[in-house]
Amino acid sequence: MPQTNNESEVKIPAKRRKSPRRRWKRALLLLVLLTLLILRVERNVTDVVLTLSQATARSLAI
Repeated sequence: MPQTNNESEVKIPAKRRKSPRRRWKRALLLLVLLTLLILRVERNVTDVVLTLSQATARSLAI
């Protein structure tokens, strides 16, 4: 009967649980970054639309 050697078995380290506070901080940071990104894109789109509307208004004014 073969003997098993416990020391030769590979031990898988237990995953450390992330603290809830760290999770909240990460979620809050992600929310802030997404908000800033959305506002920046919206401002750029508004600038483009205003520029296009001014260009068409000038070309239509005869």
